[in-house]
Amino acid sequence: MNKYEFVPGDEIVIKPGRTLKRIRALVAIEQHGVKPGDLGGYIEHEGNLPHDDIAWVGGHAKVSGNARILDAAIVGDHASVSDDAWITCDAVIYGHATVNGDTLVCGHARIGTRARIGGNATIGDHVAIEGDANITGGHISSWSVDK
Repeated sequence: MNKYEFVPGDEIVIKPGRTLKRIRALVAIEQHGVKPGDLGGYIEHEGNLPHDDIAWVGGHAKVSGNARILDAAIVGDHASVSDDAWITCDAVIYGHATVNGDTLVCGHARIGTRARIGGNATIGDHVAIEGDANITGGHISSWSVDK
């Protein structure tokens, strides 16, 4: 069963040939407070947000490229996830955060505010990265950055 559908006519062109489409929930996703009919964020294609788990893209968030939002992860507010980034487990991306490159955000990680994560970074465990943090590459787990 599909958990969302595309909203006809509600699209954002991020660059020529790259269009993101708004999603609308078809089922409840209680963990994220999503009800059937709720509008979600924008994704480029169904590969960004598979139908077989409870991951969600909400608010005005944008997911593009080969990025994947999986498991029980959520991307919301005005956050952006692109390139080959994977957001998994119970990870939360919010605010105006940007995650791109070959980044993996997993576990109970929280990336928010204006944080920028990229390169080949791996963020996991209970890490919280907020503020104007800029992280490119490396493995970060079990600590918090707040600038």
